[in-house]
Amino acid sequence: ESCCHPPILCFDIMLSLKTLFPCRVVGSMRQYCLSLSSSSSSLSASSSASSSLFHAQHIAHHPSTRTCFPRSSSYVGCVQQREIATGHGLKTTATMRFFQILGMSSWLSEARKLEFYPPLWIMGVKVVELSGNWSHVRITLPLNTLSRNPGGVMFGGYQVSLADPIAALACARKFRDYSCWTRGMSADFMQGGSTDLELRFEFTEEMENDIRKELEERGRATPTFEYGYYLSNGDLCTKITNTVAIRPKGYIKAHSPPASADNVE
Repeated sequence: ESCCHPPILCFDIMLSLKTLFPCRVVGSMRQYCLSLSSSSSSLSASSSASSSLFHAQHIAHHPSTRTCFPRSSSYVGCVQQREIATGHGLKTTATMRFFQILGMSSWLSEARKLEFYPPLWIMGVKVVELSGNWSHVRITLPLNTLSRNPGGVMFGGYQVSLADPIAALACARKFRDYSCWTRGMSADFMQGGSTDLELRFEFTEEMENDIRKELEERGRATPTFEYGYYLSNGDLCTKITNTVAIRPKGYIKAHSPPASADNVE
């Protein structure tokens, strides 16, 4: 069953609001969502008393925000996947929780989540293509007043900031049972970025199969990806070499979710 019912959308919004607003405000929001879920139940009551979407007598406790929700057969799976984890020894702040919850929301596409991530949103990036479960990625990095360096071309720091997470994000989507992060990256600025730049990333099926084979044999992998920025005329502007660490969940040196120190030998 789909997890994109209107009442569930309200719960997603409420999860995000909880990190910013007092419990009194969120409590009112919860009551409003409960009224919506009750309406949904009454609409289906004529067909079957047990087929209603929400059952008010069952309450599910959200593990990270301490918010209670009505439990349903279609929504329980969504709730169970919302556990928020951080790297070993890292403190989770309210702002981090807000964007982590936003990132796990079902009502935003992968492209919009990437565009709305604050550092990238400030840079004004636009996702042109994100298909094949992150196999094909094209993102526009605009040349404007903020992104120009004193020489009038694209500031290299902008290019590196956007290129940094792309390969790791693609690996995280394809190898969901592992923790993925950028191990190292280099940028070869072949020519000045005198126009808007387009980042082009390709994750080939052959490379994916090679990584899966290595994970099966060794339980870990450290692949290197090559991609780049292209000028509006199609010429390569900047060549990116990015190495990603793919490690088991709980790997002690992991720096990004869902790594944890539990059950580490």
